[in-house]
Amino acid sequence: MRDILKELYDGKIDAVHQKMSLRYKKASDKEIELYKKLKELLPAELNDLFEEYISANDKTTELLGLERYKIGFKTGLLIGLETKK
Repeated sequence: MRDILKELYDGKIDAVHQKMSLRYKKASDKEIELYKKLKELLPAELNDLFEEYISANDKTTELLGLERYKIGFKTGLLIGLETKK
């Protein structure tokens, strides 16, 4: 069965690309800056572990975003249905 909410979330249905907010851009830039600093300071033997942690964190963040998107979409749909009564 097709997961339409995931396709919407992944941008596969909507061809319009949204620009990121300035607030998000600043936070993202700070994250990249800190990542680069940490990479420079970490001993070589910890680099693989650090990259593995980053990958695991990225995956949980991605899954959390999808779950929140689905909840928000479903809530909005329920509100819309409620107003039709």
